[in-house]
Amino acid sequence: MKLHIKATRTKRGAALVEYGLLVAGVAVVALAAVAVLGNKVGDLFATSAAVLPGAHEGDNAPIATGQIATTTTVDGVVTLETNPESINTIGENLGVDLSDLVIDTSGNSSSGSGGN
Repeated sequence: MKLHIKATRTKRGAALVEYGLLVAGVAVVALAAVAVLGNKVGDLFATSAAVLPGAHEGDNAPIATGQIATTTTVDGVVTLETNPESINTIGENLGVDLSDLVIDTSGNSSSGSGGN
């Protein structure tokens, strides 16, 4: 009886690991797709919004798009930027001040120093 319970528990753990790997793979593919196609889709919406008239004058303003994941293009190949020295934050990419979203209550005033 104990042997049967142990075999079931091992299979359950293996299935959980497989689901975790599957979710991680989907997340990586989704991040790459957003990094490569996100700006193009945003520009498409901005162009459509500029062409279609709005009901109110404020609705006719241009739409600004930003980059969530930083990419580099070398010899026509687009890759995600992995160099920590050149990666911009989401706030810098989108042009929004996000410093008020995270409040440091520990008393450390080093923001983004990387432990230096």
